Amino acid sequence: HWKLQRYHVLGHSWGTILAQLFALNYVNKHNKNTTVEGFNTKEEGLQSLILSGPISNAQAYISAQWNSADQNNLASLPPFVQHRIHALEESKAYD
Repeated sequence: HWKLQRYHVLGHSWGTILAQLFALNYVNKHNKNTTVEGFNTKEEGLQSLILSGPISNAQAYISAQWNSADQNNLASLPPFVQHRIHALEESKAYD
């Protein structure tokens, strides 16, 4: 859409999972043989991936959020809100 020839991707917090997914899809789509050291910055496309406050394991993050024994983000919400969120999650109603 923006027709960028070279670009960098920055992910922060939950966005680090999205940024990692974007980078993996980019590498797979373009058959890139990319190492941990980085991308070939002489080529067009993704130049670097910057992760700030990375969350590498989405399942662990989601499990931590749903642990009602802890006073974390979701557990601090009113019970009727927690119930509604659980119902939406179980029905996979993400829209």
